[in-house]
Amino acid sequence: MDACVASLGDEPRLKAWIQQNKLTPTDAAFSQRVLQGKPGEVWSATSKVGDFLLVIGSPYRCAVWARRANARLGLEHFEKLVKGIERPGLSVNLEMDQEFQGQGGKYRQVAYILRKQGSMTGWAMLATTSESATAEVQVRFTVSAAK
Repeated sequence: MDACVASLGDEPRLKAWIQQNKLTPTDAAFSQRVLQGKPGEVWSATSKVGDFLLVIGSPYRCAVWARRANARLGLEHFEKLVKGIERPGLSVNLEMDQEFQGQGGKYRQVAYILRKQGSMTGWAMLATTSESATAEVQVRFTVSAAK
């Protein structure tokens, strides 16, 4: 998630981060399933924490997925990251915090909108988490352009 936030629409910067951290592209068939036929790239990152995917949908959309992860810790990291961005001239507003039933169990979504004061556009930051062992993905963070 840190890579998505640090690059915020700067695709060359994100690609440099991918190369620097030695992520590997996933196979084409798997990437197409993740992207659901839309253009983009899917990169794999494995660490001692777990197995992650970095999903780039366009220069204005970046996501990190963890098939298996601690949902509570993931959400805590997300909240800390979002609140650490706030500064004078930049608003960070909670837009949504809801639970819903999805594939494999109950999910929670928390969304924030980041905007420079006076701007009509900004960035949406979304966390979708599930503690269910049968969840499709237990932690998913997404950053995308917002109007």
